[in-house]
Amino acid sequence: MMSRGGLSEPLRDAVAKILGEAGGLCQADLAVALLRVGTPEALSHVEDVLGLHITRCPAAVPPRVPKPVRREATGPTLSLVTDNPCSPKTDAHRRYELLRVGMSREKALARGATVRDLRVWENRGWISWQGP
Repeated sequence: MMSRGGLSEPLRDAVAKILGEAGGLCQADLAVALLRVGTPEALSHVEDVLGLHITRCPAAVPPRVPKPVRREATGPTLSLVTDNPCSPKTDAHRRYELLRVGMSREKALARGATVRDLRVWENRGWISWQGP
């Protein structure tokens, strides 16, 4: 015989006993735990425990699409970056690997290159700048 809640009386009593022994948890705690599992089987069990059909609705708010950021190079950009001439396994080698053609001076500094790095590498002809 099914009770009003969708579970048989013995099963409903067993669930109530388990929830009571678990430290004062209630029917809602069991439902939330099962809903977090997120499987169709868990949803079916929640419907059985609550005795109600649960309808999954689409999200009320559409995902926010970020606005494109306008990026302008305000200074010179790299027009030449040779193969990495720095000794491997050094910090300078790691910083040189971050450089790309078209990168502005500000971007290179933001990525970790130092002013001294850029000056030395330019004087040695490993990089060159183009533009204002």
